[in-house]
Amino acid sequence: MVRYRSVRTGAVCLVVALGACASSTPSATPVGNCPVPPRRIAVSVDQWRELVERLAGDCGDVTTILTTTADPHDFEPTPADIAALSDADVVVENGLGYDPWVDRSLAVADHRATVLDVGRVVGVRTGTANPHRWYRPADVHRMARAVTAELVRHDPRAGTYFRKQARRWDASMHRYDTTVAALRARHAGARYAATEGVFDLMAHALGLVNRTPTGYERAVSNESEPGPADLAAFESRVRSGAIDVFIDNPQTQGSIPDRLRVLAKRASVPVVEITESQPARFATFAAWQLDQLHRIDRALSR
Repeated sequence: MVRYRSVRTGAVCLVVALGACASSTPSATPVGNCPVPPRRIAVSVDQWRELVERLAGDCGDVTTILTTTADPHDFEPTPADIAALSDADVVVENGLGYDPWVDRSLAVADHRATVLDVGRVVGVRTGTANPHRWYRPADVHRMARAVTAELVRHDPRAGTYFRKQARRWDASMHRYDTTVAALRARHAGARYAATEGVFDLMAHALGLVNRTPTGYERAVSNESEPGPADLAAFESRVRSGAIDVFIDNPQTQGSIPDRLRVLAKRASVPVVEITESQPARFATFAAWQLDQLHRIDRALSR
């Protein structure tokens, strides 16, 4: 399976010497409504960026290392990226083998950061666990509580401010939460198959039944080609009407996913595109997720 990769286009310091980014030096005085000077916070991947920025507010100087659709497994941080991680007071990483360069970078750096590993926060370990935890609503909220608790621990004087930010974030996620609940009530038991398992955690939260052949899933998760029998089983389920919606990650390229996309459309199975990372056209995490949830709803309501 060939993974989609793109050239990194996020802001990168022109000077790559360690510590050379001027933006890595936060204000020594309070900013905006924050009662204390902002803390340096480094976030490994863009999926967790907005959550951290919203919760930290004026009390956080947040740097996100990987802000594009480049494959995080193969990403190599620049010296400036390593400096941002090592200089941070708090590092937020996805973990679960998704962004292994964070731990490698911190291991060779003289860092003082507290590391919030999403996998550890939500209680799952590297191995067979699905790393796409931002697609599990309960994990998103659990991570938000962990970030707020860590910020309060670092700066107790700003506790009132951080708790206010947390309430605002919770309010901004209300429509997301109610939409997930409504779709579960409406579509639990519907069957899906997917080119890869990015959406599996949300599908489970919606009560959908995964009909992707196990052998195909195992091969894709190991970034290898599914065997002929696994591919034939997948195609048979598409043709026979054994699935109600086909979940496709357009960032996954290769002859096999292309073949399955065409087959699903020919079999009149609704195809819903689900992206691994947040497209630039969406201003917020909630807006991105709601767009996808509404398209799932429309597909299953046919």
